[in-house]
Amino acid sequence: MTIDFEFGRAIILLGAAYAGVALLVRISNGKTLAKMNAFELFVTVALGGLLVGALFRPELPLGLVLAGGAFLVGVQATLTYLARRLRK
Repeated sequence: MTIDFEFGRAIILLGAAYAGVALLVRISNGKTLAKMNAFELFVTVALGGLLVGALFRPELPLGLVLAGGAFLVGVQATLTYLARRLRK
């Protein structure tokens, strides 16, 4: 019985987390992770780590995971914006 509950929880959590991360990337401009320099690779791996952490640690609320993802994407988008502005 607990296996069914855990499987259902994982499916719901991963679906919600995937939709949340997709929304975060879309809001921050879809091209923020397109060029994949070293920092963008770090952000991508960190987002994956957040999703895995949410899946394997049921005590982590999804809102906290998405807030962490929003922070990572926000910092990445801000630094990309500043790098473009300083380059000009």
